Amino acid sequence: MLRNIKHYLASEEGIGIFDIVPLVIFFIIFIGIIIFVMKMPSKTIDEIKQYPLNDKNELDYGKKE
Repeated sequence: MLRNIKHYLASEEGIGIFDIVPLVIFFIIFIGIIIFVMKMPSKTIDEIKQYPLNDKNELDYGKKE
């Protein structure tokens, strides 16, 4: 797949290393986030799922009760 993208980008006129680098950085970050989420413990995922349902949101830092 990457070979096809590289061939397509190389055939375009005026494309250089500065156009390919952001694409590679994006894919590395995207794959890294996917790996991070896949390795996340199920307990943490269950806690994150409950955030919208909680009456008291722990993320409201500036509020005083």
